[in-house]
Amino acid sequence: MLYILPLVASTLLATPPTVEYKVVDVHRFVSFAGRLGDRIEDTLVLSRDGMTYTVKLSAAHTRFGHVAEYSVGDHVVVEQPLLNVMTRDAIRRLSR
Repeated sequence: MLYILPLVASTLLATPPTVEYKVVDVHRFVSFAGRLGDRIEDTLVLSRDGMTYTVKLSAAHTRFGHVAEYSVGDHVVVEQPLLNVMTRDAIRRLSR
């Protein structure tokens, strides 16, 4: 029993909480980046429990694959603590 408790505690601490937000506003800036295709920078305004949060996603290039588009009304899940600048892998769209 003594060995199970630290294992459970470390598992709970290792998994970040997933919180659902609603996208209220989206700002997308696209610029040409030569061989890398277009450079896309997204800024999302998220809302939850009457609070709004502005999150800037890290830039992505279209040469390396599809870049997810977010629109107003999407429900997204944030899989890490909410920061001002986040990686695109940290946000997942649930529905439109």
